[in-house]
Amino acid sequence: MSKFKKRLQKTFSTQFNAVVYGTGFGYLEEILDVFSTVFVLDDQPNVKKKNLVFLEKGSDLNILQEIKVIFIDRNKVNDIDYLIPIIKKHRPDIAIEGNDALEREYSKTIYASGYFYRDSQGIFHTWGLGKK
Repeated sequence: MSKFKKRLQKTFSTQFNAVVYGTGFGYLEEILDVFSTVFVLDDQPNVKKKNLVFLEKGSDLNILQEIKVIFIDRNKVNDIDYLIPIIKKHRPDIAIEGNDALEREYSKTIYASGYFYRDSQGIFHTWGLGKK
């Protein structure tokens, strides 16, 4: 088992669904192995698996069910507002690529939704409801 998979299983509740906005930090296959269903937004993946669902940008995000984690690539942080329907409805944990917390200009929406920076996991850092 890869180090990334172990980190996912330790950090998140993996029996539920996840959303990947971007490429999953280059670890999409590992994310697919860990979560029940993975919804990929915006970037058409080259991977084919039963539990992968691709949604084009502009799709109705209110149809998604039991989302517990959102993975956001660093190059997608300027579009975080696009994910607000999922964030407000499901209140998932958020994993953003990179060790450093988001700059204030990108994190305003996350803070306004009641989220706080939690910790760094090496490849990504996490945000959750309330302070850890």
